[in-house]
Amino acid sequence: MAVKLHLKSDFVQAVGAQHAVFMVGYSNRFKHPKPLIEKRFKESGASMYRSNYHGAIKIDFLKDKPIQINAWRHAKPSYWQDEYTSKY
Repeated sequence: MAVKLHLKSDFVQAVGAQHAVFMVGYSNRFKHPKPLIEKRFKESGASMYRSNYHGAIKIDFLKDKPIQINAWRHAKPSYWQDEYTSKY
């Protein structure tokens, strides 16, 4: 049984997410995240990370400090990349 889930814009606003992390699998056969979901998080002001653009995404939860998010392709660009560029 297939279950279709989506995030309504009022839910996204109520949660008040500061960050959205999308883990995009190899070949992404289900085409996640859907453009509408990305749009809702973008409109909410959340910073967005996608594993297919940012590589490995490390999230540190430190006591008495804000969440720290590091994207591998930003922190350790390959030698052939002059500058990290991102869609987000």
